[in-house]
Amino acid sequence: MVAGRFFSHTGPGASTLHGRLRAAGYDGVAAGETLAWGEGRLAAPGAIVRSWMRSGPHRRVLLGRYRHVGVGVALGSPFGRAMSGSATYAADFGVAR
Repeated sequence: MVAGRFFSHTGPGASTLHGRLRAAGYDGVAAGETLAWGEGRLAAPGAIVRSWMRSGPHRRVLLGRYRHVGVGVALGSPFGRAMSGSATYAADFGVAR
């Protein structure tokens, strides 16, 4: 997202989480995704998780019955502005049905 300058669950070319999972060979997977970005102290991992936990939809994903998780972090803003101390996060969760 940082390199592509977008911030969305839908990627370039209209890709979706489930479409990306299918393309990677994960068919029949229940999945969830949380995204966040921040700058300064709000970019710290603890601040990001606190933010997710304070949001009902994000909290449900984090506390769901998923068995697998992948977390990615990239330094920088997804909006293409040079922001010192910013970071962008994606956490994807899944379980085979």
